[in-house]
Amino acid sequence: MQKSLLIFNIFCLSVVSFAQSPVALIPYCKGNLWGFSDISGTRKTPALFERVSLFSSDYSRKENKIIYCAIVVKNGNYGVIDENNNFLIQPDFKSIEEEYLGENLKLFIIKNKYNNYGLSGLSQIILQPAYDSIERVESDYFLLRKNGK
Repeated sequence: MQKSLLIFNIFCLSVVSFAQSPVALIPYCKGNLWGFSDISGTRKTPALFERVSLFSSDYSRKENKIIYCAIVVKNGNYGVIDENNNFLIQPDFKSIEEEYLGENLKLFIIKNKYNNYGLSGLSQIILQPAYDSIERVESDYFLLRKNGK
């Protein structure tokens, strides 16, 4: 009985979470590729990606609004798409990691094919990939290493 109640509560919380989110896109798999559908099962993004993350919010200074985006892998390269399947960061990178700076503000640590790191916002690169490593230290600071320094 307790197990059934726990499962029911988890289900209710997930429905409430999706209901509160303006973008409720859920990954689906077709063969070996992934796309996104809405909560009713209607496919919104075709299955074009080898891997996908869940959508999360980010503030776009360029558009002065909250944008919902997901990291995707296409042809072995990482990129970021919005809820309309538009690339915000082209799939040109060996890896992309999200770093949250606030509730709706994040940066992406990008790594190019030469293993150089940089920083990107939603629609523009802030630091070109030219560093040996980038890691976040403390809230809004990043440690950059180049040529061992």
